[in-house]
Amino acid sequence: MKKAIILIILMSIIQVVKGQVETKFFPERDAFDQFKLIKDHPKANMTIKLPSFDAQKLVDEAKLNDRGDLPFQFGKGFDTEITLSDGEWTNVGNGRLWSMEFQSNGAYSINFVFDQFFLSDSAKLYVINVDGTMLYGPVTSKQNTKNGYFLTDLIQGDDVTIHLYEPNSEKGKSKLTIKRIVHAYKNLFPELYGNLGGSDTCNNDIACFPAWDDESDAVALVLLSDGSEMCSGSLLMTANQSFRPYFLSAFHCIDVSRNGSLSTTEISNAENWMFKFQYKMTTCGGSMATMGITYNGATFRAAWDPSDFALLEMDNSPVGDAQFTWLGWDRSGNIPSSGTSIHHPSGDVMKISFDSGQLNSNNVQLNWVGGTTSPTNTHWVVGLDNGTAEGGSSGSPLFDQNSRVIGQLHGGEDGCPPVTKFYGQFHRSWAGDSTNTTRLSNWLDACGTGAVTTNTARSPYISGSSAVCPSGTTFTVNYVPPGGTVRWACSTNISFDNQPGDSKVFTANGTNSGWIVARIVTTCNDTITLPTQVVWVGLYSSSNYPITGPSSAPCRQYVYYSIPTLVGVTSINWVWPSGWTYISGQGTTNLALQTGTTGSGGIVGAQATNACGTGSYATKYTSVTGICGYRLDVSPNPATGEATIELVSDSEEGLAGAVEWELDIYDSMQSLKEKKTDIKTAQTMINTSSWKDGVYIVRAKIGDEVITEKLVVKH
Repeated sequence: MKKAIILIILMSIIQVVKGQVETKFFPERDAFDQFKLIKDHPKANMTIKLPSFDAQKLVDEAKLNDRGDLPFQFGKGFDTEITLSDGEWTNVGNGRLWSMEFQSNGAYSINFVFDQFFLSDSAKLYVINVDGTMLYGPVTSKQNTKNGYFLTDLIQGDDVTIHLYEPNSEKGKSKLTIKRIVHAYKNLFPELYGNLGGSDTCNNDIACFPAWDDESDAVALVLLSDGSEMCSGSLLMTANQSFRPYFLSAFHCIDVSRNGSLSTTEISNAENWMFKFQYKMTTCGGSMATMGITYNGATFRAAWDPSDFALLEMDNSPVGDAQFTWLGWDRSGNIPSSGTSIHHPSGDVMKISFDSGQLNSNNVQLNWVGGTTSPTNTHWVVGLDNGTAEGGSSGSPLFDQNSRVIGQLHGGEDGCPPVTKFYGQFHRSWAGDSTNTTRLSNWLDACGTGAVTTNTARSPYISGSSAVCPSGTTFTVNYVPPGGTVRWACSTNISFDNQPGDSKVFTANGTNSGWIVARIVTTCNDTITLPTQVVWVGLYSSSNYPITGPSSAPCRQYVYYSIPTLVGVTSINWVWPSGWTYISGQGTTNLALQTGTTGSGGIVGAQATNACGTGSYATKYTSVTGICGYRLDVSPNPATGEATIELVSDSEEGLAGAVEWELDIYDSMQSLKEKKTDIKTAQTMINTSSWKDGVYIVRAKIGDEVITEKLVVKH
């Protein structure tokens, strides 16, 4: 039984690369279809309702404090102590599912702050909104943080559900505490998702400036540790191109006390930030955003109030993913002839702003909110004449005419251009206050090369086949840093010449799953380890993909067969007995068929192909049993609204008389859509007008006999 709990909370006065999680939008509202267990069990057993509050009052207060030198606040956080013991588990297949629904009336989005967060090896966590337009996850054990602190992305809407799957073999090994739930009273989503109060219209969409694609691939939106404030920042290159994930942002994004110094608590909170990359519009003038890629956790390295810089090192690196770049910089202090900034104003999708004229250094002291000041000649004075910057843009990189970083945003005037902004100077941050924790130099040039500039570079990555063949298969590391040496390693069922090189030929000397890994040694002896490439070694054999499915089935019954997911597969071919009807799944690991008449059994077979060739058929014999006394007629088929389901007797080709029967209808994910019992007429009606387009399975039971038919819904 579903439980509803009113949560009483004390109001506060105030290749997947390791570590990354995707947030995806589903305009067709089919997010539930992405994970079968959620599709089969969409409703949680428990609902948490957050208390109401005066959101408009907070919006009005935020406008009074809406300064570019403060993090952008978008929501109100409610502190909680919800653990897995507060919910209920549902047994599902080979595991169990924990689900909890969260409702906060009027919220534009909801996000969560976890503490004591730990997922077992095969556990998966998802967050999904009630209308199925947005899905965050899967979060897996790869995202476990060093201190158990974890932030989710923002999930649109005021009704969202957390689902946690745990296999039976790992029962009780996962744990989490929901420390805070954030109700967004500002809308941060692009137009397609209702952007009623996003950033200023004078901002420029980064998607309209492809010349800045490389630079934009290093910029991220930052969700601060309280889950309700945002800044911006970027990945920075080192002098020797080590691709260590150093991340530049603003001092004032850490300094919540606004006193110009950082406490141990403030530094610890900064190490719990979430970094969201690739949050852009898909096309210039379009209406859909890309999926964001998020990382949690970092290590504080350095910060200095006079130039307002902060440098962290992300705990998980995107290195090996060619979607990411690291930004080059210029520490010369030369006066730039122009300036460009890429940022996330008001938490919006990525924007770009320009100053087409020469920049100047501040010749007067700058006075900031909270009483802090910035000395003369520590900031670039940027007169934006195209685009602007807002709260949430803080910490975003400033580029010179050569597209190199020369600073990061501190703050400035509000509004549209012409508008003046102030960016902390990179060359002043380089030396800082002459200590490792107040300067950039020992982190970005640990080798002491003396480099004055570096260039933006895309992450190195491995390209090659998904299979290693007996004839040899080539793998290559792309974008190797100048002077870098590539060293390879592989599983024992693969061989190569054990010599360094950007490209290598690997040969299968066995079969089954294998792996290949590359490490780049830089000129300063830093090692860049690229993500392990999991490959199939050699040809498949039928034992690699045994078929799961029924050994016998009634006549005209819908039956389902499957094989395991295969590494490196390029195609799958199924065969089935003559007289059976194909439903769906050719070319995939899951096949749906309808059996024929009694005695029409035979072989169901599957054959898989990879880059090395085609394997042998795996087979399974299925007999067809029962008496085919009835069949189902569905009309109209395809259906757009009402449809008639008729039980027909084979012997008379007419009405089945007064026989009593039951009716079940399932969607393509085998979830029950409609159920009727004790039907005493030959015909019954169903209404499909609200159903999604697709194939549905109609299942009738007459006594011990079960018959099925296909229903197509097409509006």
